[in-house]
Amino acid sequence: MKISSVKHLLFPCFLTGDSPLIRGKHGIGKSDVVRTWAEMNGFHFEVLFLSHQEVGDLIGMPKTITGPKGEALHTWTKPSWLHRMEEATNAGKHCVLFLDELNRAPLDVRQAALQLVLDKHIHEHALPTYKGKQTLIVSAVNPANDDYQVEDLDAALLDRFNVIDAEEDVDGWLHWARENNVNKIMRKFIAKYPDRIYTSPKDIDEKGATPRGLTMVAKFMDIADQIEPEVLPILYAGKIGTVVASQLLEFIETYNDLVSLEDIEDEVNGFLLTNKLDIEEDKVEILQIITEKVKVLIDKLETIQQKDLIEEAVRVLREKNPRALLALLTAAHLETSFAVLSSLKSGDDKHIFLEVAELDRVYNNNSMFEAFVAQANRKK
Repeated sequence: MKISSVKHLLFPCFLTGDSPLIRGKHGIGKSDVVRTWAEMNGFHFEVLFLSHQEVGDLIGMPKTITGPKGEALHTWTKPSWLHRMEEATNAGKHCVLFLDELNRAPLDVRQAALQLVLDKHIHEHALPTYKGKQTLIVSAVNPANDDYQVEDLDAALLDRFNVIDAEEDVDGWLHWARENNVNKIMRKFIAKYPDRIYTSPKDIDEKGATPRGLTMVAKFMDIADQIEPEVLPILYAGKIGTVVASQLLEFIETYNDLVSLEDIEDEVNGFLLTNKLDIEEDKVEILQIITEKVKVLIDKLETIQQKDLIEEAVRVLREKNPRALLALLTAAHLETSFAVLSSLKSGDDKHIFLEVAELDRVYNNNSMFEAFVAQANRKK
């Protein structure tokens, strides 16, 4: 399943005390999707990178205390990660414990982690329970194949988990990237070349691209004016490989000559938000001003092949902002506008066609759709 859909499985597992294990390639966002779900639901999120852990990191260190009759007793210190979870529970939060890189961990660490999964405690330490619900434990592993140096989890161990096979998700990443203000040029690069979101290295010297690597490169892009130009290709290649980095750099060079409907949607939303106009009272004025604003982008947009424009219009504006589409169609050449409207009317997005038609009636006195109908009749 797509990695962005994993979040829908976490709450049922929490309610039933099940332990999901997310199996997928590195860098696709396994920990991010769990962390985001935890934050959105007010859970405390704690992560243990098991490949870096020793047993003592999980169970604490041995110490001697004095018993009630003066006798020496052997016990274990409380690990700091467990202390943080207990503090969160005392503050009124449920907890998520994320066991990352389970099949990269040494055997003794895996066995200790298994006790956590099975019993929700380890040695003398119990995982927190809040309002009758135990800590949700989520684990993550890479596939046991030639691409990864990992240990196979035996059938008995896998039987303890609800195994979820996850894969990269372009649309999900683009949505997340926009919500988190990831560099717009990077978002457009992946929207245009979706197969670049994950690439496997072809040999041991080549590094592949991952959503995690692309997100890091986007941060470098944000501060590119503070970095020596000759350094940028090295930084990019170090995160996403030389092949994808070269394609990205070429894309950046031509970016100022590119435009997408996302630009127009941003223009419309930004204008309405900045000016705080009353949509009901200033309908005609709003459309006229928006149309003038997007005309600057239209000349570039018209250079895109008509088929690509139609697909981009439907992809970006589906159930999101028909007003932006109306502004685009009002400002665009009639041939392009009619092509988009014909596609919407005859396809699976007829509801968008009807919504834009209603907006044209309200904002534009039916001028565009009257021309569209007249043109359609002439063709008959």
